[in-house]
Amino acid sequence: ADNGDLNEVPAYCILARWQAIEREEAIVNGEIAPDLMSAVVWVARPIGVGETTDFDTYRPGADLLIATPAVAADGSISLGPPTSLLAGCGLTQATADVRRPQASWDATRIAFAARSAADQPLRLYWMDSDGGACGLIPGVAPSTPMENGILTHDFDPAFSPNGEIVFASTRGNLDRAAYTYQGPTRTPAAMEPNANLFVFTQFGETTVRQLTHLLNQELQPSFTAEGRVVYTVQKRQPGFHQIALRRMNLDGGDFRPFF
Repeated sequence: ADNGDLNEVPAYCILARWQAIEREEAIVNGEIAPDLMSAVVWVARPIGVGETTDFDTYRPGADLLIATPAVAADGSISLGPPTSLLAGCGLTQATADVRRPQASWDATRIAFAARSAADQPLRLYWMDSDGGACGLIPGVAPSTPMENGILTHDFDPAFSPNGEIVFASTRGNLDRAAYTYQGPTRTPAAMEPNANLFVFTQFGETTVRQLTHLLNQELQPSFTAEGRVVYTVQKRQPGFHQIALRRMNLDGGDFRPFF
């Protein structure tokens, strides 16, 4: 792609080389880090965390760990000694239930969900990428820890490419047809707390807006490379249970089932 005939070089090769050139320039300008990765963060816990939908069960004994990786020429990764991040967040391993840490796209922040007792809901925390400045994400939590006998959990955070956070929550729902608020509900088939997806943004005024409005659980959002939300949806009724994938834009449009 550098010296060939651009009429004959495959378009993919041109775009790949173009991206490589821009990356090299961004590294020189200090806009991005040259390392393949700077750290690995994960949760270590006793076995038996439960299934994907088992977020309402309190499971203590978790530790949030960080380690510096070394990447070999063949791409294999080895980790240095891990360090616990819990103390800086006001959490202790004996009581902490920690779920699903996720890094921002620019690798400057880590978000996760945690709680310290069975009568507390999961809440969203964030920290700097080195584990510093850990605390609850301001402006996200509902006003009450429990409503309708259901803990108002916030969990499964995922950073969008532009810095917003999509997360699952069992908080009450906005009835779009009647423009009225409905408190937390349970899934019709399993009577589990119902989770929908919400978006936290700090562009201008800090807001939390609802992204999905379904009767069964929507969980574990992630993002495709072009910034679309991919998430897990539970389809359940008597005699039928399926965990499926869905996709939509961050504004709620272009909803698509995957399979």
